[in-house]
Amino acid sequence: MAKIAAKTNHVIAKTLFCLLPPLLLAVVFYLHFQTQLSMFSPICRCASLPAAAPGAVVDRLRASATFLPLKDTRQGAETWFISTLNATAEPEGEARNLVFPSPASAGRLLCLAAPSRHDGAKNAYALAWRDALPRGSALLPGLAFVSETAYDHTNIWHGLTSLVPFASWHARSGCRARPARWALFHHGEVRTEMSGWLATLAEAATGAAVAIETFDAPGPACFEEAVVFRANVAGMNKERMLRAADFMRCKARAYCSVDASLSSKAGGSGEGAGYASAALRVTLLFRAGARAFKDEAAVTRVFEEECRRVAGCAVAAAHANNLMFCEQFLPRSCVRIVTARSPAHSSSRNKKTARRGRRPRVGLLLGSPKPQRQSKRLAAKATGLFVDATDKAVQLKALHNALAPCSLKLKNAMQKNLLACSKLPISVVDLRKMITAAGIGTPDKTFPEKDGVATATVV
Repeated sequence: MAKIAAKTNHVIAKTLFCLLPPLLLAVVFYLHFQTQLSMFSPICRCASLPAAAPGAVVDRLRASATFLPLKDTRQGAETWFISTLNATAEPEGEARNLVFPSPASAGRLLCLAAPSRHDGAKNAYALAWRDALPRGSALLPGLAFVSETAYDHTNIWHGLTSLVPFASWHARSGCRARPARWALFHHGEVRTEMSGWLATLAEAATGAAVAIETFDAPGPACFEEAVVFRANVAGMNKERMLRAADFMRCKARAYCSVDASLSSKAGGSGEGAGYASAALRVTLLFRAGARAFKDEAAVTRVFEEECRRVAGCAVAAAHANNLMFCEQFLPRSCVRIVTARSPAHSSSRNKKTARRGRRPRVGLLLGSPKPQRQSKRLAAKATGLFVDATDKAVQLKALHNALAPCSLKLKNAMQKNLLACSKLPISVVDLRKMITAAGIGTPDKTFPEKDGVATATVV
């Protein structure tokens, strides 16, 4: 019986050993099948769900448009306008700009909600697809030129720096894209005015009348196409600037119908018959207002006297305030030199005192007379001991530099007493500390006072 039982156990163990590999293989196949089934189950579930309606997709895209502050105060002055996108310069050497729609904006349009004209942080922008614009927004057809500047569009010189990059971009596009509207911003604040001279030049350069967007509509405004320059000519090299200036000059000549044959007729503006035939032509452009010359006739005589020394030189005068754009351009079409009054000459005219602002350097004042007190009573009390604040500052600076190689103990003593600009006399205790710290002698133990000031004897 024992042998039979042992033989039976041996057969059972052998059978289990033979069945174990297939059993393990079956478990592995089962687990692999469950894994594959779990991977395809979401697809199956998604396939079993009904397709979303096109209107629902549009609503979701419309809700995804997020308005952000147009002026991001966390960024620098050149990037706080539409700060989520980086401006690019194409080709190299051109001013950096943003184009909408473009691959950088994922084909989305630029939408602006700009009700404020006093705080750029209250205005906002968003990027949205053409078929899913924000609710209540209006789609403005055509190309829009968006200009953000730290200066003023009503000033012809400041506004010219904001016009140059747009003219250059327009020239690179083959003059095909004409702006339908302009959006002007100053630190993110809406501006609705542009200098008439600058608007005429923009019209001549682009071939389209300037229409400024006021953003008076209650909802956001979305531009079908938009080109944004947020830092004027930043990134533009000199060659590109000169090329843009030549382009605007050429367009202005065509706009005003000025060519070489008409240059000889410039005498109608008061230059005279011999002005157009002169080899060197100089025009004095006089201005009105605060920057006008006090005696225009005297200025003209000075230039005429100098011009007589040069063969073939002629001088003419013109006033910018009583001429239209083309009337200003016509006399300059045959001019080699234009002379105008610079702001530096008129800022201090008829002013006896220096204008407020930064004090000039001390080196510029060495040859000037010593300043005097304006009060006669204080001048009499000073009896020649008055020291100007500039001289005091120079003396303190010299004393401070002289203490550089001294010990820290002496520096602290001097800083507390002399460099602190105190008007009180130095006390006996402080004087003893200063002499001891300097180590230049032995102070008198008595420290007698003379005229209320402590003195010491140094040996």
